[in-house]
Amino acid sequence: MARIEKEDLIQSLKAATAENVVFINWFYQTFDRRVAGANLRINNVEQLHYQGAIGGSEFETYAATKLYMVLKIDIMYGVLNAAVPYIQFNDSANASMFTVFNAGIVYNAAAVNYIGNLFTLQNFYFSRMLPTGYSRMIFTGYRVTLN
Repeated sequence: MARIEKEDLIQSLKAATAENVVFINWFYQTFDRRVAGANLRINNVEQLHYQGAIGGSEFETYAATKLYMVLKIDIMYGVLNAAVPYIQFNDSANASMFTVFNAGIVYNAAAVNYIGNLFTLQNFYFSRMLPTGYSRMIFTGYRVTLN
């Protein structure tokens, strides 16, 4: 797929919120700049909708030239185990950017299970996610390939 210019990407979003526009502008300003006189860094932008398992998906694999622009992501269904489920999102250098866990989860040590295990995030980017306990997601956004 070809490169999508920032203005075209914003126009293609039928229900773009002000937050979406601010995020997309920030993303392009951050990652689509000339590096050492070379061409613009964003080479390819592909719309991506994924619903399924996190484990074994492309989202767990780091590549220096791949980023995900998240418009919305729903993460759900924690694994039944004794650890609090969380998910770590890494930045473009594959360093931990932030970690999320659902503090509202009800934990029953005797039964070793969780209830109410779902959260939604919007308007951010990541290069890789490292889930512990979370097993499924719905991703709406873009896969971006850098030069």
